[in-house]
Amino acid sequence: DLAANLRGLNLQVRTANGIPNPAIGEELLSVDTVSCVIEAGVHDGTVSFNQKLDELGIPHLWKEYGPGCHTPENFEREIAATIEAFTEQFADPTPEPTTFSYESIEPEFDVYGWHVAADPRRALEFMRLSNVTSAGLIVAGSGRTTITSPPLFAGADLVELHGATTPSAVPDAAGRITFAVDLGPPDSVQEYTAGADPAETARSVTFAPRYPPPSGPPQGAPSGEAEEGWTGGPKDARPVCRVPDLTGATPKRARARLRQAGCRLGKLRRPHGQGTTVVGQHPKPGRRLRAGFKVGVRLG
Repeated sequence: DLAANLRGLNLQVRTANGIPNPAIGEELLSVDTVSCVIEAGVHDGTVSFNQKLDELGIPHLWKEYGPGCHTPENFEREIAATIEAFTEQFADPTPEPTTFSYESIEPEFDVYGWHVAADPRRALEFMRLSNVTSAGLIVAGSGRTTITSPPLFAGADLVELHGATTPSAVPDAAGRITFAVDLGPPDSVQEYTAGADPAETARSVTFAPRYPPPSGPPQGAPSGEAEEGWTGGPKDARPVCRVPDLTGATPKRARARLRQAGCRLGKLRRPHGQGTTVVGQHPKPGRRLRAGFKVGVRLG
């Protein structure tokens, strides 16, 4: 049911078929035969999962090894191949999607920097997000649902909301907003149980950030001169880079946040040769620069 949530991830689906394989060190007359029963069951489930991913059009690697059981010998070849593929992925990470859909039965969940909290009075049931972008989203479920965005609105005075319970929200220091959506009365009976009759309501919420009028050319224009085409007027709609807070983000997530804010990822620095998350950045969050400005980050 949740396979669609995996869209955009690097997926590898590997299995053997539960027949002993002496060529990799499995023995026919040993405890390995019991492991073969387990692997046969894994094989059936994995084949079904692969078919579902194909049905949904979700790209993934599919590897059916043939003979092999649920043994260390089989795991060794599968893990070695998996790590090799992940090494290539880590070297060139896929950016986070600019639009996505997701569903969960959890009362609270996080996805791509969004935090969603269901009505505490609501029975356990699925909630669905769709067409989520920096401009808005669609949420479906029941009860009063509270949503917090990623740091998309650094530098904005407020964000006008259409479809939420309030007409606007003020971003926090990092550029996040929190708002509520009325999805009708909360369902009182757990979904997929006797007597359940979910009354799912879907609402569209859109965001319109309002920024203070510029007083001059965006920072980052050539020294001593205004950027070409910049008028500096309060109604000027020229695209700009509004630097978001990247603290704690992986390089992949930082690249996605910057793209959403009209910026680009600049140099990645690892002073100690390691580090997987952002601990420093230049320029600082909230700066208003020319569109496409490169933001450098330091990992730690």
